[in-house]
Amino acid sequence: MFPRTKVVSNSPYVVNHSAFFLLRASVSIPRLVYFLRCSPSWRHFASLQGYDSVLKRTLEGILNSDLAPEAWLQSSLPVKDGGLGLRHATDLAAPCFLASVHSVLPLVDSLLPSHLRGTDEALDEGLDYIRTIGVQSFPEPADRGLQEMWERPLVTQACFTLMSQANHLRGKARLSAIRQPGAGDWLHALPSPQLGTLLDNESFRVISSLRLGVPVCQPHRCPCGQEVDALGYHGLRCKRSRGRWSRHEAVNDIICRALRTAELPNIREPAGCSREDGKKPDGAHFGPLGEG
Repeated sequence: MFPRTKVVSNSPYVVNHSAFFLLRASVSIPRLVYFLRCSPSWRHFASLQGYDSVLKRTLEGILNSDLAPEAWLQSSLPVKDGGLGLRHATDLAAPCFLASVHSVLPLVDSLLPSHLRGTDEALDEGLDYIRTIGVQSFPEPADRGLQEMWERPLVTQACFTLMSQANHLRGKARLSAIRQPGAGDWLHALPSPQLGTLLDNESFRVISSLRLGVPVCQPHRCPCGQEVDALGYHGLRCKRSRGRWSRHEAVNDIICRALRTAELPNIREPAGCSREDGKKPDGAHFGPLGEG
């Protein structure tokens, strides 16, 4: 249903789903956030851009897709805001430092003599820098030690940019749908083959591409007769989609086995029971007068 756009060599040891989970939760920003909180790293903006460039190439290799600027921006958003949760160093440099400074500022002021308090220029420089990237209002004094409060205006601005750049209703609908509660829960699930939560490479590529709105296939004609564009949305509604039917069968099998485990008798309906008028045996009542 979704032909690949290009072919890259995949590691035989780590599947793409696990590679992405490790990249987001361990290898990338989680390893860097300590340095972002302890130093005014925006002074070396070119280095931060180089780090994000490597991060982008790594994500493109995992997804086997080229990310447009809009898709790369969306990937940096938190999962609840429709992104992949892969934060960018250029976006976190100032919020990390400002939150860290304000969280320890009362203690530092109590330890320093009065003539040394407020002499660090990095704090004012960080406030000026965050103004240049579009943040005009700062958190309340009681909330300035929370990194999320400094990040929220940047996330809101990015969401507004993506929605305003969506040039058709389908793109706006996609951005609205992926922000619904529960739409990104699969990104938080631990990719474990034992638990059945590990996606194969092709499934992970398709579902991530659909979330970001990047091409997932070459334009072609579906066996049902409809034309399929590069975004591949037709596969979500095609009546001949094999993936949807296989999941439907899997759910029925799980329910059947669960009922048997609970010692509740049940029989799965055999195939080919539909009548010519479209009714099924479980959808019609045959009474004493033969009324269906």
